[in-house]
Amino acid sequence: MATETVAVIGAGAAGLVTARELDRAGFDVTVFEQSGQPGGVWVYSPDTEDDQPGAPPVFSSLYDSLRTNLPRDLMPYTDYTFDSAGGGGDGWPRYPHHTAVLAYLRNFAADFGIARRVEQTSGEVFKVNPGSLLTALKRLERAGSLRSEWRQTENSRRAKYYELTAAGHRQLEAESSEWKRRAAAVQRLLQTEA
Repeated sequence: MATETVAVIGAGAAGLVTARELDRAGFDVTVFEQSGQPGGVWVYSPDTEDDQPGAPPVFSSLYDSLRTNLPRDLMPYTDYTFDSAGGGGDGWPRYPHHTAVLAYLRNFAADFGIARRVEQTSGEVFKVNPGSLLTALKRLERAGSLRSEWRQTENSRRAKYYELTAAGHRQLEAESSEWKRRAAAVQRLLQTEA
């Protein structure tokens, strides 16, 4: 049986553990993260969104001095502690600074190979903007290129599964051929200029 490919949207705390559990269950997992790095809302930026066309997006609303309002012993994943035995530090305070939470999440992503999956998605050449993937999936489903089905996961959660239809396979083949044709033309132009 072929390995099923699944997408996890977001590399925050929930997305990271979801990716790990899907990987453990034997799925081929790709993680899409709009900021290009694991950590989700814990990725701090001193920038504020200008709300102007063309302004770079800000993905978090943290402030520099933020500490958690939960003690660190309540925050970890069940099998990945918040001390040096897991992904944290023994000297971290009971209510850690946001940088400690981010370090914990990044350690988790690195230790379980999830950070590599985020980086390998496109080598940061392509960025998936908020809502773009879901919008594209819905558009392809309306066009008859995809079909979807809600199913129960092993953990008794509902998840929506997408699959290419026959029309979708034909469209993929046609667009792949067109992409290869155009890429070859650009390559020929570059060789001519060299």
